[in-house]
Amino acid sequence: MSDWIKVADRLPDEDADVLCSDGIDIFIASHHNSFFTGEFHDLLWVTHWQPLPAPPTE
Repeated sequence: MSDWIKVADRLPDEDADVLCSDGIDIFIASHHNSFFTGEFHDLLWVTHWQPLPAPPTE
């Protein structure tokens, strides 16, 4: 798995689904100018992110 990237250092590509963290919880969100969950709530408190891992092959 990748290392966590600080939001202050770099943001993911637009429309990317990524793992996000607020320093306590970890969740999947989409990045569209900000981070959004499946319910499309704007996640302003995200501090770190990383790419999703590849899915299993079998």
